[in-house]
Amino acid sequence: MYAIAIRDFISKIPVGEIIRTRDVLHLGPRNTVDKTLSRMKQANDLIRVAWGMYMRVGSDIPRGGEVAVAKAKAFARSLANHGKKLAHSFGLTGDETGLGRFYSIDGGSSFFTDRANNTSTTFLSTCSRKRYMDETKEGRDLLALWALTKKRFEALSDDEIKKFESLGPDTTNKFAAALPHWITDRLLKLDWKR
Repeated sequence: MYAIAIRDFISKIPVGEIIRTRDVLHLGPRNTVDKTLSRMKQANDLIRVAWGMYMRVGSDIPRGGEVAVAKAKAFARSLANHGKKLAHSFGLTGDETGLGRFYSIDGGSSFFTDRANNTSTTFLSTCSRKRYMDETKEGRDLLALWALTKKRFEALSDDEIKKFESLGPDTTNKFAAALPHWITDRLLKLDWKR
């Protein structure tokens, strides 16, 4: 009886939409929901894109970021870019393709494998001051530098730092309370005249 209700509910969800286990828990006991979803996967009615996340067959496989957003939303968490991800996207770190995707998240750290794309995604618990820095270009630039750690940051040349055009004394002062002193001190000592 529960299985029929679950299958009927899922049949009404549009192809291409991610179905979270939590979306169908109101239709029956947890073990019945899990068993029904597993059987639907085995029967090739569903594709599992990550633990507890499915899509109907015929759906375009979502990109990893879409799965991460849906996973965070399922647990009512806010998501932001992690400094490691930003540092890599700005070319500040080497080829770290084995690292997978990193996101900052409120709440506990966790990890999952995106089965459809065979990639790993890590949610790292991050303080709110870092998560909110992701909301502006200047904040993202600073997060990327911060993710390098003190030793790697100090190894950067002044010219490499000046490539971040959004930075300068005004930006540094704006974010000074949130930044470690080793970033603030160096940025304030740089000659930013272009």
